[in-house]
Amino acid sequence: MRSAFDDDGVGTTSDVTGPMPDRIDVSQFFEAGADAVDFNAPLGQVRAVALVEALSRFQPDTVVDLGCGRGELSRMVASRLSQATVIGVDTDAPSIRAAATLAEAQSVGDRVRFEIGDAAAWVGSADAALCVGASHALGGLGGMLTKLSQVVPSGMAIIGDGIFQSDPDPWCIETFGHLPVGIPALVAEAVAAGWTVLEADASSLEEWDDFERTWTAGVRSLGTEEAVAFADEREREYRRYRGVLGFGWLVLTR
Repeated sequence: MRSAFDDDGVGTTSDVTGPMPDRIDVSQFFEAGADAVDFNAPLGQVRAVALVEALSRFQPDTVVDLGCGRGELSRMVASRLSQATVIGVDTDAPSIRAAATLAEAQSVGDRVRFEIGDAAAWVGSADAALCVGASHALGGLGGMLTKLSQVVPSGMAIIGDGIFQSDPDPWCIETFGHLPVGIPALVAEAVAAGWTVLEADASSLEEWDDFERTWTAGVRSLGTEEAVAFADEREREYRRYRGVLGFGWLVLTR
């Protein structure tokens, strides 16, 4: 199944929402939704600032953001850490181009570099790593934790990934896959992969509601009948998984 936060690929709306009569390219809807939000995940500005501050305490010289999207978090890190070089990696070329343009406009273009590429295939090491809503590109939660341990042999990482905040029904499992149930289960996965967990939390319902409302508004802005139908179905399904699908945040160190 398509990740809840995956904004690439072509398929029918039944990949994430209800069926539509004709096969259509839904990538336009995911792109419009992602363009409308600051972060393509339920992440509010207050939490984003706190995560960047947590990273800054380690004073890393090199930070890599795997699956960076439009690079908002990468640019925040570059703005906060004047001594650091930040590398953002994503397969989506339009997002990378937009990220680079915004970096220049925000006067951090000399400290952040964006690369079009597969996060799973990225070769290199860093003092710190970010991976938010991109575990699907790394083979799931376990694959992400393993990849990050290779990228950050010593240092720290910040991850944001899907969890269930309450017991899921069969539809949620079919739609979103088998996810850890609760923050303790997410923490246990990280510890089993050799990480020490410094901080653990989950996105609030307010963050979720704001993300979903803004994301679907972006889809509606396309103005087509198909876009409106897609947004309507996404809103119906959100009411179904609201409070069940969660998003966990971990600050990790090796």
